Amino acid sequence: MAKNSKLRKASKNILVPTVRWRDVHPMGVVCRSDAYYAKMAGRMAGMIRDMIGNAVEATEDDIVDVAVELAAYLEDKINGINLWNAFIALYREKFGRVYPFYDVREDELLDDEPNLPDVRFILWRAFDRISSASLLNPLTQPISTLAGIIHDFLMDEFESAPESPEFVEAIYTADKYDDVIYLRSMCSWLAARSYLTAVYDMEYCFEKIFDIYKSIVGDNINEMMLAYGIEAYFAFNAEIGPLALTAPAWLGKMMELSGNEAVRKLAPGISAIRTKAMLPYDIKAVGQDGFKVESLVGDIMEMTFDPLPENVWGDVRVGHQIITTLFEYNGKWKVNGMSSITPKKMDFSPAKADYAKRLDSQKNSYDWNISKNNGSRIGVAADMKELKARFGLDKVKNPKIDESVSDDLDNAKEILYFINDDGSMSILPDCAPCVAIPDNPYYNVSEATARGAMILCGHESSKEMRQYIMDNGLMPDARLASPSIPDSEAKTWFAENAPFLVALIHSDDVEVNMP
Repeated sequence: MAKNSKLRKASKNILVPTVRWRDVHPMGVVCRSDAYYAKMAGRMAGMIRDMIGNAVEATEDDIVDVAVELAAYLEDKINGINLWNAFIALYREKFGRVYPFYDVREDELLDDEPNLPDVRFILWRAFDRISSASLLNPLTQPISTLAGIIHDFLMDEFESAPESPEFVEAIYTADKYDDVIYLRSMCSWLAARSYLTAVYDMEYCFEKIFDIYKSIVGDNINEMMLAYGIEAYFAFNAEIGPLALTAPAWLGKMMELSGNEAVRKLAPGISAIRTKAMLPYDIKAVGQDGFKVESLVGDIMEMTFDPLPENVWGDVRVGHQIITTLFEYNGKWKVNGMSSITPKKMDFSPAKADYAKRLDSQKNSYDWNISKNNGSRIGVAADMKELKARFGLDKVKNPKIDESVSDDLDNAKEILYFINDDGSMSILPDCAPCVAIPDNPYYNVSEATARGAMILCGHESSKEMRQYIMDNGLMPDARLASPSIPDSEAKTWFAENAPFLVALIHSDDVEVNMP
């Protein structure tokens, strides 16, 4: 403890502006405690900078981000925000284990105080994002050492740090959630600003989902309205945080853990929120309290007029189409964000027919590929020539291949491939030695040990592919490199933690729940 105190005194603080600190709060929430936490984050940033030196290629901005996350974690614990506690509760529900990565007993953890494993996890996750290495081992000793020092600091601060009642009021005032726009704003906070669940590369995610939607709606909606609609959709539908769950799932669990009974009653409805993608919907009927729409696959949704502005209610007419995203809350479907209503009646059947044709094409591609692969979704090939011949791709001008794979496939060897639900194929060159598919002639234990984890944690494989590999135990020899852990223990650790690790690594991936 004395050694840690000397480090604190020797470390020169890094300035963390109060406005930077407020970025972790919901938009517009200003607390009397803000200056205190900003200053505390600056002190931690100085300590972290002096401790890590050149061990991690972190800029000063990176270090400030880490310190702000740790300060926000302390504020969470002091005020009963329950974001961290929701994480641990949801983790246990999903994976049936007490704690991610570390050997921790439940009675060692406190709900309302900082815990050493929590600090260790936050530091690992932050430095893993910063590091150019493919994946940092969560058990690495330097992070463990730094976590001990930071935890001591947080425990000292815990005794005197002020509360943030304005923050608590913003989240835990039940009446505020009568307004679905407010509900969405809290989900936006979780998806875009909170210390634990905010998407790391918001710009990348937004651009990717923008491109997806632009290809769907074309010029039927202007780009500003499209951008707003995507932002609204993102708040409810992005899979965020270390568990890759939607913001409503996180917020619902936080409310479930609240000591406020009125807030707890809101939890089931919020957790159950579901959404539909930005698409055209045909208006089938209009009543006094709402209207009915039909989706491209024939689903009928009963809609409320709110939160549409009252001055556009008159534009909702039978036979017209509304381009928007939808969400269901407490059994009622609502428009999510801005919408565009066609000025005249339009025949919906061509759009439905085109969409049906698209789905049929995907199914045919999937069935064809499965039939050519002896009923299996996964396989290996010596090279692209063999793979193309197997699936008849040598006779197809533009074969349907997952765009995330390498551009230079012609020279690929020892290929691992996977057939996705939409009939596309994920192709990973040089990865066949890493996956224990029955009768795989290329499987190599040393290769699988050294590189297997990277297939699950890299972005070249599809979500379906990763899940299939884990569900079928096709990586028994995969592990994360660690000089201090024997191979057998490292493989056991990876097998136990892989499902969570993969969800965490890919939590910022963009997906659109098309019907």
